[in-house]
Amino acid sequence: MVDDPNTVPSAARASAVASAPVPPAPAIPLDPNPALRAELLAALAILVQSIRGLRALLAGHNSPELRTAISDQIDSRERRRALVQAALDGLDAVVSARLSLAADGYPALDSKELDGLLFAELQQEQADLEAALAVFKLLAMATKLEVKLGDPVEHPAA
Repeated sequence: MVDDPNTVPSAARASAVASAPVPPAPAIPLDPNPALRAELLAALAILVQSIRGLRALLAGHNSPELRTAISDQIDSRERRRALVQAALDGLDAVVSARLSLAADGYPALDSKELDGLLFAELQQEQADLEAALAVFKLLAMATKLEVKLGDPVEHPAA
């Protein structure tokens, strides 16, 4: 059975492909999904190594058909590597945004202190708005609906 080149290799195949152990990903503060990051980094390491090996094969003296098959596998793995890298970049962007929010004091929002004159001005604005609001009355809405049906009427059969 031939493995699909567009899937991440199985654990057995991955361990056979990866000759050097992949170090664990360092803990990243505010990472939304450390397990996914570790999975993607492991997949990236396997892809990079297999691409490097396939390129070494391509450098050999091979038939045009074999060169095409190898090139197709390189293209497939390069496409997958780019997608994995895009997912990692997305995780990095989330971490960056969360760190910026934390540096901005998220979730707290500070109140602004005003001197007496400015606070009095705001209170006058509030009083003016309340006075303007008092000009309007809420339109009365129906609170009850009652339906009375008449007596049934017989219709001749058609």
